[in-house]
Amino acid sequence: MTSDPSSAQPRKAARRLRGPSLRALLADIVESSEDAIFGRSLDGAVSSWNRAAERIFGYSAEEIIGRSSHVLLPPDRPEEIRRLMERIRRGARVEHFETVRLRKDGERLALSMSVSPIRNARGRIVGASTIARDITRERALEARLLEAGEEERQRLGRDLHDGLGQQLGGMELLCRTLRRSLSKRSLPEARTARLLVSQIQAATRQTRALARGLTPVMDRPNGLMLALEDFATTTRILFRINCTFHCEEPVLIADRGAAIHLFRIAQEAVSNAIRHGRARRVDLSLRRKVKHLTLEIRDRGRGLAAPAPNPTGLGLRIMKYRAAMLGGTLHLAGISPRGAVVTCNVPLARLNAVVPRL
Repeated sequence: MTSDPSSAQPRKAARRLRGPSLRALLADIVESSEDAIFGRSLDGAVSSWNRAAERIFGYSAEEIIGRSSHVLLPPDRPEEIRRLMERIRRGARVEHFETVRLRKDGERLALSMSVSPIRNARGRIVGASTIARDITRERALEARLLEAGEEERQRLGRDLHDGLGQQLGGMELLCRTLRRSLSKRSLPEARTARLLVSQIQAATRQTRALARGLTPVMDRPNGLMLALEDFATTTRILFRINCTFHCEEPVLIADRGAAIHLFRIAQEAVSNAIRHGRARRVDLSLRRKVKHLTLEIRDRGRGLAAPAPNPTGLGLRIMKYRAAMLGGTLHLAGISPRGAVVTCNVPLARLNAVVPRL
């Protein structure tokens, strides 16, 4: 039996790359990567730093090696590295999670990061290896697209309210005048005129509801609370389900942009619950805690076990992205016996929240 000469070549090449040669090749690969690759000890001290890390973060290897990686951490994420290192100590990998870090000049960077344990020759975990891809430009573009979409929604809302809404109002006045004229002459067409008035009134209500949905949050601290209350009422009317909003204490947010992001998260979550979960009841709640705000959307539908959209679908990604833009997190979970809950936690420091007067 003769050996295949084509398979012998890779084996010979592998033997030549053992020891120092293989380590040198791996070092060259790391240095040539477009992604930041760096190592750190279990206490968080940086132990290696490639050229891409220098370019992305602005620190030279001489400046950063030996220093704590906490220097890269924004003030609003004080516990993130500690939690990451706890998972590494347990031998877990953390793959492709999106986060924010700081450059040397203080600029915030959006990163997609993967963190893996580093083991020594005896298999003991001695540190962590991090690969970080800079996605700041992509996220900035997505933010501009969301902003442009929001501006278009507001324009459409104004057009519906000031254009179609006003036209329907004028038509209703004309039909009322026609109905009175027909009624005075006891003509049978008066009944048709009354029906026309009723239909125009229904169309006006729907137009106003659509306009409010497109421009939901007023530019005032209690705008989010009012918008969610109105949204729950509109959802009950349009979809004929039990939809309620709970807010035990005032939650005042001066930043209208942040309030709009939170409203759109609630809007998407309720839409998913109705469209995919076939929910007949949805409860929205807004709570202010010591350091963060919690928005929760809980439904009594088919739950996550039933045929539903892909959990990595566009709607969920956009909700997570909106939460991340506010420095927060978003989680989707099933609840017993049936249903699902979407929970968004956002630091109050990122919301320009107003403390209500007692």
